[in-house]
Amino acid sequence: QYYLNQIGDANRKKYLKLLGIHRKTKQPAGTLCRFRVTADLTIPAGMKLFAGNICFETGARRCLVQGDIAACLWQGSSGETEYVDREQLRFGHHIACYPFGLNPGRGDAFYMVFDRPLPVEERIRIYVQIYQDYPVRRTPVGEGMNPVLADISWEYFCSEGWRAAGLAADGTYGLLQNDFLEFELKKPMAETIVSKGPAFCIRGRILKAEYDIP
Repeated sequence: QYYLNQIGDANRKKYLKLLGIHRKTKQPAGTLCRFRVTADLTIPAGMKLFAGNICFETGARRCLVQGDIAACLWQGSSGETEYVDREQLRFGHHIACYPFGLNPGRGDAFYMVFDRPLPVEERIRIYVQIYQDYPVRRTPVGEGMNPVLADISWEYFCSEGWRAAGLAADGTYGLLQNDFLEFELKKPMAETIVSKGPAFCIRGRILKAEYDIP
C-alpha cells in the first residue's frame, strides 16, 4: 500500500495521458479589446496594440463597425415581449435580459436591435456574455464536447424579409457560454418594426429547445 501511494510526476502524466489529457504547450497571452470607431473600418492581422509597455497583436483581420446594439428584445411564441435598451447603461448596468424568457421553448425569439445597418459580406463578431453564477457551474463546452440543447435559426431583416444570417461560427454553442457569434450578411439590412418602432435586427428563433436553465 505504501509503494502504490507514492506516485511522482512521471506516473501522474502517464495516467492523465491514458485518460486523453495532455499538458498544454506555452500559449501567448490573449485579451479582448473593444474599439469605438466613427466609421466602419477593417484592421489587418498583426496590428500592434499596447497596454502600457506590453505589446499585443491582432490575431486575424477584423471588421470594426460603427454600429452598436441599441436594445435587446425577447418575444414569446404567444406574443408576450420583454424589451431592454441603453437606458440601463446610464445606471451602470449592462443591456441584459433572458434571451428566450424564463421558459425557453419552440417559437420564442431573441432580437438584437442595432442603431444602424451592419456591413455586407464582412465577418461580424458579436461577443455574448452569459450569466454563469449558478450554484452549480456548467461544464465548459469545447471541441469534441458539444451538448446541443437548442436548434436556433439566426436571421436578419433585409428588403426581401427575414433571411438566414449566415452563422459562420458559434463559440457560445447555442448561448451556453461566453464567446462570439459570427455572422456574414449577404444583403443590406432593412428596417423592420419591433416593440418600439423601426429598427435593424438580427434575431434567433428557437426551432427546438431543451434548455435546463433560462
